[in-house]
Amino acid sequence: MEQVLRAGDGSVSLALGDEALARPQGSSLPLFLEADGSLVGQYRVEDSGQTLALRPDAVASAARPDLASPVRLSLEALVSASEQEELSLHLELLEDGTLRILAPASAAGLGREVVTAYALAALKRHAGVEPAQVRAAVLRYEG
Repeated sequence: MEQVLRAGDGSVSLALGDEALARPQGSSLPLFLEADGSLVGQYRVEDSGQTLALRPDAVASAARPDLASPVRLSLEALVSASEQEELSLHLELLEDGTLRILAPASAAGLGREVVTAYALAALKRHAGVEPAQVRAAVLRYEG
């Protein structure tokens, strides 16, 4: 189980257990809901190698991603949300850098930022795609 830490300011930090990066990476990530296309958050993503953090950032206007963009890679990831619960995430990284996250409805209780952190960590771990390469995330709950 990956340890998730939440801060009062809406930040989420996920322990990855990887080696520390010589230079931590940072990027900006707008998060959209697929159901209505709404922008639901803007996050500063910080990857130190050992942890992956999403911190609320100033909400700037961001163009809604085009989900018709070709799929660059697709994967299924099982993440341990707790000792009793594993989540199956279907991830699609589109050619334009959009990460499409399909999560079970039960994941909604974790919070959008936690599901997004799990998705970014899985993409890095299983496909070697650094979080900084993701330009936007689109989340859909199924079921």
